[in-house]
Amino acid sequence: KSFDDFGRCAPEFSGLREVVFEYDDELEYIARAKDSERDITRYAGTSEYGYSVIASALIDASGIVRGIRLVTDPRPDYRRDVSEADTRKRANAYQFGAVMAARFEIDAQQHCKSLPATDAESPVGSLFIKLECEKIGLADHRRVVLSVRMLRKSGQTDRDPRVPSQLTSGQFESSALLEIFDAP
Repeated sequence: KSFDDFGRCAPEFSGLREVVFEYDDELEYIARAKDSERDITRYAGTSEYGYSVIASALIDASGIVRGIRLVTDPRPDYRRDVSEADTRKRANAYQFGAVMAARFEIDAQQHCKSLPATDAESPVGSLFIKLECEKIGLADHRRVVLSVRMLRKSGQTDRDPRVPSQLTSGQFESSALLEIFDAP
């Protein structure tokens, strides 16, 4: 019901408990009642820089927020009431990683490593991104972790195996995950 109930959440491997939250949706409901497409788009969902995200707080056992997590949300492509002008498509979710890298001054050469594809992973067209980044800021006492993906996972293909002349839709992972912690 509230952040006070954080203890009911199972701790992650790190010992922190994740509490997911969304921004107040009262203005979205008012916009829907008025049938205002512009305002529905403006107030629908939780977003950062135009990317739909799932936001959460990472809380230690004593109730102190030790980190935040933003992960791109794959659901907006399926919402018919959100205009394309204000919400980026799921296919572009991996680009949120570049926006966050710039925001937190993450240098690809210094802070990131590209991971190889496993046997079950393949590119989407000619694009394969599997990136893990970590930056520890001594001045601001933060540890920033960024994971970016644009790939096909096991079982995902570009063509329907039953009808090879037909392309599939949505069979790929395009995502970015940002975590910001107190530096150790």
